[in-house]
Amino acid sequence: MGTRRIDSVRIATSHGIVEIPWESSQELRGRLLAGGLDLLEDEFAAKGTSAPIVVDVTYKEPLARSRARLDRGGR
Repeated sequence: MGTRRIDSVRIATSHGIVEIPWESSQELRGRLLAGGLDLLEDEFAAKGTSAPIVVDVTYKEPLARSRARLDRGGR
């Protein structure tokens, strides 16, 4: 059997499935950790590429705060 190449990761949101390149998912995981969103990053680690990561309302506000902080150049 040949090796399977991972090209993308799927993320399930309230607006549907979003697919992003593998490299972008790795950058996102780093940003989640930097933003204190360890539980959501844990979901990325647990799911890998086997199923979409579900982003529900539990993460909506923490994601928005983290994004705003990163947009301002903070950590």
